[in-house]
Amino acid sequence: MRIDRLLAITILMLNRDRITARELADKFEVSIRTIYRDLEAMKDAGLGGFHLFEVGYMPKGSVDYDSQTHLDLLKHTAKEAERL
Repeated sequence: MRIDRLLAITILMLNRDRITARELADKFEVSIRTIYRDLEAMKDAGLGGFHLFEVGYMPKGSVDYDSQTHLDLLKHTAKEAERL
């Protein structure tokens, strides 16, 4: 049931620093696209604040220098560099 999955995703994301769409899709046995739709539904319901980055991810549209999105991408890049 979708509401159960949305609640479980919320709990997982609150208890982990980082989780990928692939990990969520595998855990819940759904497609990555379904996970993205779930995250959009959560955002629409006011459960935003989650950022889901994949390696090679770039947001749609332009990113203003020193905007929050720009800073998030820089943090993500630094964390990925440390991980590698």
